[in-house]
Amino acid sequence: MVQTTLSIAVIAVAILFSFWMPCSRCERSLSTFSICVALLVTALLETFTLRLFLQSELFNYWEKWSLYAEALIPGNNARHYIDNPDFQQDMLRSLDNTVNKMQGLIGRLKNLGEKELLNLQPVDLKTVVRRAMAFLPADRVTVGGEPLVVKVDAEELQKVLLNLLLNAVEASPDGSQVAVEVAMVGAPHIRVVDHGSGMSADYIRRELFKPFATTKKKGLGIGLYQSRQIVEAHGGRLEVQSEVGKGTVFTVWLKKP
Repeated sequence: MVQTTLSIAVIAVAILFSFWMPCSRCERSLSTFSICVALLVTALLETFTLRLFLQSELFNYWEKWSLYAEALIPGNNARHYIDNPDFQQDMLRSLDNTVNKMQGLIGRLKNLGEKELLNLQPVDLKTVVRRAMAFLPADRVTVGGEPLVVKVDAEELQKVLLNLLLNAVEASPDGSQVAVEVAMVGAPHIRVVDHGSGMSADYIRRELFKPFATTKKKGLGIGLYQSRQIVEAHGGRLEVQSEVGKGTVFTVWLKKP
């Protein structure tokens, strides 16, 4: 099944480029391009249900193509510039960049969560935390604990922490802070504590780590699914404690050195 789906993906990409490149008009190119990408994404979604976090990234790129195609609908402003060489080149560069990113995601799709693919290097966990914090308002997150060097894939762990921090900040009242603590008690771990809305025990048990389970108005609800996959690939575990109306604590436990 995996080989079949990957073959479909390769064929779809091949069709995509064979139609896209020779087209004399940009709008025909985009139309064919969008159809082929739709086929590719559909084939992937039908098979890799256990790897749904990549679908959101693929969907984001698909949305970009949809925006380009929509811009060329009669009556839209972009159509007036379709014969402008500079406009065409800019659009094609953007599409090419998106294709490259999508191909990279497809390459990762086959082996998601396999330990041997992690780039494990000694790194200070507080450094990884601070890198994730850089994407958030400086006054919303604090970090404590001593420097703690552990072998991890820093890039993947940063994704986990960023997701946890974004969720914590979003769940917290305006002005409240999210606390992050790095510690070595039994095993290296990182705690993310918020004083937000919290979650019921039933929701945590039944829904929290399921793909597409979310209480948010936006998003597909797959960030925590992805996060748990990454932590488990490190040989660790992702734990959660929460109480409605009081807040939530996520703990990323990693392997002992």
